[in-house]
Amino acid sequence: MKFEKILLSFLLISAFILSGCSGNSPKDTVESMYDALSDGDYNALKETATSKSISVLMMGALLQCSAKKSDYKSDEEWSGACLQQVFGDVEIEDMEVTHQTQNNATVAVSYMTHGQAAKDEIHLIKEKEKWKVSLL
Repeated sequence: MKFEKILLSFLLISAFILSGCSGNSPKDTVESMYDALSDGDYNALKETATSKSISVLMMGALLQCSAKKSDYKSDEEWSGACLQQVFGDVEIEDMEVTHQTQNNATVAVSYMTHGQAAKDEIHLIKEKEKWKVSLL
């Protein structure tokens, strides 16, 4: 009986520590999304945003991108270059969770881009127990 209590305590503490280290709060997710965008990391972006949101972000980046597709070996490399070109200079100054329920959240973000101050409200949803940015 004592062993079971110790084991249960260990498992609960481990779960608590791991959940705290998972970095899947709404704020962490938004920060990871901005990092992925500025690094041009399409694979990391897929971890932070819904598939529809990724489509919107990619469409915007490709429309503003001056990189030639023919200069890259793959679509993924070209997409990453375009993400980095469009979002590469974004620097987050402040983030605040302004609303959060069990399955929805909103994060207010203040940042600098192209020498200009900007603000966004980023909406998130829970998708398979992970926070994901939802632009639609």
